[in-house]
Amino acid sequence: QTSSTSYVDATNLTATITPAATGSKVLILISLGVFTDSDNNAVGEFKIVRTIGGSASDVSNSVFSQISHNNRQSGNHFLMVLDSPSTTSAATYKVQFFRTDQSGFVEVNRNDGSDIQRSVITLIEVGS
Repeated sequence: QTSSTSYVDATNLTATITPAATGSKVLILISLGVFTDSDNNAVGEFKIVRTIGGSASDVSNSVFSQISHNNRQSGNHFLMVLDSPSTTSAATYKVQFFRTDQSGFVEVNRNDGSDIQRSVITLIEVGS
């Protein structure tokens, strides 16, 4: 959960892949279970970050998602990116997000016992 207006990690939403060839691409498929709590439209911005050997890169150019409802709304948002990591080293992908509206918060993977919003990240190597 965040009310931050700068990017934070979506906790436990990471996956790692080790490509077999440097020319391979990685198809990143993400389903985000998102919950918002705001008196106005709660807006979140999401991006995908790749880390190889401690060096992080934004691979999605800030994919924008919005829930256009009032207080306490949930829904699913889907991100799909074809990345070219150019490596045979382990590449770790994660989601970062922040709140872009004036109040409230945005939450990923909400689980309060009655309302569960699951998120999934899938990585598929695509040969060159």
